[in-house]
Amino acid sequence: MWDLAIWGRIAVQRLNAGASLVLLSQQVADLEREEDRLAVDPDRVPGTGHEGL
Repeated sequence: MWDLAIWGRIAVQRLNAGASLVLLSQQVADLEREEDRLAVDPDRVPGTGHEGL
């Protein structure tokens, strides 16, 4: 991921036949930054009891 100086983030998502660039809004980017800071497991499944928190 790359943080944008103005607000959001750009993420690269691998696909079977290539890749996709995803532009994240400021709200989503801020949430992801906070999860990174708290070392939240990115593979967790919220609401299933397996959040990993």
